[in-house]
Amino acid sequence: MEQLRLRAFGGERVSDFVKFERHDGTLVEVYLSGAMVDVDGEPHFILSLLDMTEQRRMEREREQAESKYTALFATNPEAVVVTRLRDGLILAQNPACERYSGYRSDQVIGRSVAELRFWVREDDRAAVVARLEATGTVSNFASSFRRADGREIDVLLSVARIQIEGEACAIWTWRDVTEQRRVERQRVEAGAGYRALFETSLDGILIGTSQNTLVDANPA
Repeated sequence: MEQLRLRAFGGERVSDFVKFERHDGTLVEVYLSGAMVDVDGEPHFILSLLDMTEQRRMEREREQAESKYTALFATNPEAVVVTRLRDGLILAQNPACERYSGYRSDQVIGRSVAELRFWVREDDRAAVVARLEATGTVSNFASSFRRADGREIDVLLSVARIQIEGEACAIWTWRDVTEQRRVERQRVEAGAGYRALFETSLDGILIGTSQNTLVDANPA
């Protein structure tokens, strides 16, 4: 405060955010502006105070929320991408999305998912967007994406509707489940092969427990 007064006495118009303690002990933040003026040949220091306590609190909360979002976005091990809802324009993607999709951010930001032919089945995107507009969120939707190298991958995705500067957007989170799906298919195929062999064997086959309980028997 004293520094501001000295600057004003030097002829400078001053302004700054200053904290004051009220009589009840609460701390307030004010925007202070001041200047020296001449009144009847005498210099006077004129001050203008604007209480900015609530606004500054809201600004800090917004900055903290943005900082947390940025950290979560950047470090999330799952792929995260933000798109404009009306046309699928890509606004941002995290490093994990770069790794799984094969696209660098500078290759996709400002382009639409349709232009990139990202969805293997465009009907899937239409279905997800329709559900998103109706409910605001979609969880664990199974689909397929096309990587930058043309390889198709199985994915499990979730998406939520958000607003960015008044524009309806979507934040997508997805993971590559190609290997998981491959193992599941192999397990199902192996089970089907075993069952076919069991049913068609010309030899009689009995399956029982260690307590001599019959579990299964083939037709032979």
